[in-house]
Amino acid sequence: MTKTYLAINPLAIFLLDETGNVTKYKQWRDQAPATLAEKLHFIEEGKLPEELVSFLSENKSEIDILVLEDEELARSISSQLKISVEVETGGNVFRTFRENIVKIVEEKLSIPQAEYYKKLWEISLELTRRKVRKAAEKRDLFIAQAINALDDINKTINLLASRVREWYGLHFPELDDLVDEHEDYLKIVSEIGMRNNFTKEKVE
Repeated sequence: MTKTYLAINPLAIFLLDETGNVTKYKQWRDQAPATLAEKLHFIEEGKLPEELVSFLSENKSEIDILVLEDEELARSISSQLKISVEVETGGNVFRTFRENIVKIVEEKLSIPQAEYYKKLWEISLELTRRKVRKAAEKRDLFIAQAINALDDINKTINLLASRVREWYGLHFPELDDLVDEHEDYLKIVSEIGMRNNFTKEKVE
């Protein structure tokens, strides 16, 4: 069966034959760096942008086996589009494509080398910003979860301390008025124990 290779570039989607020649391609509709960075980030998470789904659907009848480099993306395409897929990392076809990408972009997309590198820099910058922002949001989420956990622990400790005061107060009610802090109260109860063990020296 014939293999077709899917190569995703920041500016376009390419289908390659087994010799590495471009057979079909589609430039991303919106070429704004922020939009392109969003699409690439989407793809990195194994999700399928609408334009990629449309492009593959249009060419599905000509694809026996679709070869990709990303396993998560391959699973998404197989599941959503019912296309037979294979994962191949570091293969000759993809390596040759990357080595000739500047020439391919010039010929297929009519984008000169200088402009291509400028666009790559702008997209990379936007993608980095997006990843840093997401990492910061995740960090803030962890901090919020930690604070909530500490609040829960503090509430539990206060509840347990109140129960100890209630139950031990039946045995020694005067102690509740003598000691305000939960921590001091629990320490006294645990170390001295029964009421008849209490002396001024031990409490001090």
